[in-house]
Amino acid sequence: TVLETPGHTAGSSSYLMEVNEGGRDYKVAIANMGTINPGKKLVVDPTYPGVSDDFAETFRRQKALDVDVWVSAHGSQYGLHDKYEAGQAYSPDTFVDPDGFLAAVERLERLYLEQIASERR
Repeated sequence: TVLETPGHTAGSSSYLMEVNEGGRDYKVAIANMGTINPGKKLVVDPTYPGVSDDFAETFRRQKALDVDVWVSAHGSQYGLHDKYEAGQAYSPDTFVDPDGFLAAVERLERLYLEQIASERR
């Protein structure tokens, strides 16, 4: 399933799928995270019209997801190096981290709200 998750970039998407491994189903997200690049404006001279609303909708959609496993474009976004070390034995549970996904989305949402407040000062 393709889930629209714009903001970081207009038109960005995340991808959702169910994967069966070892007799267990995993709800997987390849997530476009709502990071705000330096210099991006949300409400005062916004980078593009509606960017602030796009971010808000992305956070709303992502917080509503039921995710077992998630990855994103940058390993640092999903804690790759905390979860996996080169040579580590394979386990499908290595990346099971639903609480980490929600925490990452909520952290980015807080940064978004702080930036909006800062721009409006």
